[in-house]
Amino acid sequence: MHHSGEPHLLFSIRAASDADAADIAALQEAAGTDAGRRDAPGPRSAGDIRAFLAGEKSGAFVAMVDGAAAGTVSLAIDGGVARLFGLAVDARSRRHGIGGALVAAVEREARARAAFVVHVQGGMPAKTVAWFQSAGYDVDRSEPDVVLGEALETIDLIKVL
Repeated sequence: MHHSGEPHLLFSIRAASDADAADIAALQEAAGTDAGRRDAPGPRSAGDIRAFLAGEKSGAFVAMVDGAAAGTVSLAIDGGVARLFGLAVDARSRRHGIGGALVAAVEREARARAAFVVHVQGGMPAKTVAWFQSAGYDVDRSEPDVVLGEALETIDLIKVL
């Protein structure tokens, strides 16, 4: 998404490889998603991420800006359900459509792997819930939560493909 007054940011999205594991871990840690939260599912270190990427039912994408990883998202397929997690965009690269492009990549991959729904679960602020809703996700379940003093919704979001 381009906002007036901000320079246009060129980026590309590609499937992640083993070589991206350290960048993925760093992006998730910096954004406080999955890898940065002890209670969250998903890989936590570069080694964990390499093992995760080797699984035939899992994968990840990275967004590249000027040759550097600026965003990431992961997915795991379980039957007809694709679980989306670990969405993280570098603070300097936000508000340029990278998050939306990463989510769209997961949705395309989910369809290609015969999933019929994408599921997002976790603690997130209301603005993140609203962002997912604007991308076509519906709230399946929501409970108020407070993590480190921040008001969050522990939420399940789904999008039928």
